[in-house]
Amino acid sequence: MNEVVIFAPTEGILKKAKNIIAKNKYDNVKAVYGNIHDDISSTDKYVTKDTRVIISRGGSYNYYKERFNIPAIEIRVDVYDVIDCYNKLGNTDESIGIIGFTNVIYGFDMINHFIKNKITNIAIQDREEIHNAIKTAMENGINTFMGDTTVRLLSGIHNFHGSVIESREENINVAVNEALLVLSVIKNEERIRSQTEAITDFIHDGIITVDKNMKVTVFNKEAERLLDLRKEEVLGKNIANIFDNIDISDVLESGNPITAKIMTVMNKQMITNFIPIDVNGEILGVVISFIAASEVSVMDHEIRRSLAKHGFVAKYQFKDIIYKSRKMEKCIQTAKQYAQYDTPILVCGKSGVGKEMLCQSIHNLSFRSKGPFVAVNCAAIPSTLFESELFGYEDGAFTGARKNGKAGMFEIAHNGTIFLDEISEIPLEFQGRLLRVLQEKQIMRIGGDKVIPVDVKIICATNKNLDELVNQGKFRDDLFFRINTLNLFIPSLDERREDILILAEYFIKKYSKKYKKQEIEMTERVKDILTAKKYKGNIRELQGMMERCVILNSFDTVTEPEENSPADAGKLSSGEDFTDLHAMTQQYIEKVYLSTNCSTKATCDILKIDRTTLWKRLKKTT
Repeated sequence: MNEVVIFAPTEGILKKAKNIIAKNKYDNVKAVYGNIHDDISSTDKYVTKDTRVIISRGGSYNYYKERFNIPAIEIRVDVYDVIDCYNKLGNTDESIGIIGFTNVIYGFDMINHFIKNKITNIAIQDREEIHNAIKTAMENGINTFMGDTTVRLLSGIHNFHGSVIESREENINVAVNEALLVLSVIKNEERIRSQTEAITDFIHDGIITVDKNMKVTVFNKEAERLLDLRKEEVLGKNIANIFDNIDISDVLESGNPITAKIMTVMNKQMITNFIPIDVNGEILGVVISFIAASEVSVMDHEIRRSLAKHGFVAKYQFKDIIYKSRKMEKCIQTAKQYAQYDTPILVCGKSGVGKEMLCQSIHNLSFRSKGPFVAVNCAAIPSTLFESELFGYEDGAFTGARKNGKAGMFEIAHNGTIFLDEISEIPLEFQGRLLRVLQEKQIMRIGGDKVIPVDVKIICATNKNLDELVNQGKFRDDLFFRINTLNLFIPSLDERREDILILAEYFIKKYSKKYKKQEIEMTERVKDILTAKKYKGNIRELQGMMERCVILNSFDTVTEPEENSPADAGKLSSGEDFTDLHAMTQQYIEKVYLSTNCSTKATCDILKIDRTTLWKRLKKTT
């Protein structure tokens, strides 16, 4: 691995350099012959991607330093090298011309006052000057020359006597040690830069660091993505030459940071921060961080959602709604039209008709389908908690408040849909604030002092007549008019009897699969009974009936309702006619429990109660 390459301009220097490498067992240093008077381009192959430092002398040093954009170390010429060169001429009284590149022949000035010969310095800057300089000197009577490898090249051509300066092994060794020191510094800087890049590339903000000379030193991957630039295009360049509107001079001079500045960078709106790099009171540069303004709202939404424990995903789509009736088809077609608009929707219908399922379907067909669907049952929230649940609160807003506060349902629903079920149950004292949120699209947490913008689609549902509640003063008319821009009525199951049997079949298949039971087949009598029955609980009631039938593997509860009806539960065992509703209910619970072979889960599923309620009821009989 050629981390350090020595280009020796003479065979003598090459031999000494190889001797130094062998003696010190350097496995990362290579010495090769390289002289500008020869085919020097053939030596380029020795400079590889691993090469960090080059070493040479005289004109060759100047050539390689300019050709390769890596550090170069020069083999210095000292007084001893000059004396050795002079002694090679022998005893002569002739005038001596000192010819060569400036960085070599300057050393001959050291012995000018020690020798008797007249010295003429002939400094050259370019190879093209050599021949004319020699001719002029010889015309002036100079026939003896000393200097760099230029002397060797021209002595045969112009027939003059000359001596070439060589470098002692000590000076070559000094250059090698200096190169290895530079290599160590470079590697340390690369290690620090790699660590910095690993850290900055992990950050989701664009990061640019600039040194005190305005040169870009770090340009992370996010900066490449946001600005559509490769770091190779900007590293080492003056930031003012890359971005015409980024000025860090004030930060460098004052040491004061600039935060949350909105500016246009590469035709994109960015939120930027300029943070000075302060080391012991000295400003060594500036760190610039930025993020696209368009992505802030997306991140804000992700943060809001992370505050919630649930995913708030709408599971149902219109294709999941089971129906056959013309009334339901018309209802769904209207709902699909409403889904294309961001206007508030009021869904009306009796309990159990499937209002939430329809509302989830509307959300999934809207342009907000990738956002959250937050369902709020207004009747289930105690009035004392209503405000904090919907609008959230800050840390320490009240006794028992969570540390770091809590996001309200409106915040969580940002960029999505909020479904306010049983909207009629919202306490009157909070209806005014809800109206303001719907109109202004912003909320303020309890105990907070910042306004938080929220962008949500509003869908409300009720099983009550809001017109009557408005007339009774139990519901604000301005809120009613706000949420009733688009209204949708879901017909009850009694109004769409064509749907009863296909829904019954669907539920039988669903629960047979759930409980791993063989599907039971509906007889014509069962079908007649189901289609003739009145459903106060609508689809929810039919669903519960079919689940019970699957569990019991029988339609007896459909064909013989008098033996299982809560209304007649008093006649199930003793034949007595109980007038105590509580006793009748208790007896019915016991009957269902026994019919499921004392299965707690099956009993709770049929009765739609939790385990605690069931055990409390059963305990009363023991």
